Amino acid sequence: MRLEKRRLVMIKEPVAQYIVDAKGKRTAVILEIAAHENLLDLLDDYYCSKAFDESKPIIDAEIAQGKFSTLDEYLASRKRKQAQKKKPRQ
Repeated sequence: MRLEKRRLVMIKEPVAQYIVDAKGKRTAVILEIAAHENLLDLLDDYYCSKAFDESKPIIDAEIAQGKFSTLDEYLASRKRKQAQKKKPRQ
């Protein structure tokens, strides 16, 4: 079990098989598909969390300066743009 910053994750120790060279040095690893997918999920979670943590101060500053739109404003703007695209050009 490993405690992460945002959540508790149960990780089963993956069963790994190693490919070794003539000198016995490990050169590659073979994992079960489930263990591989679990590692990919953990990496994705890590990088998403890192990107969020890096962008949060920037976003907070923009919000404090009033540089944002509400969802309703965004949807109205999008609707206007789509309507303009549908108008025939003369």
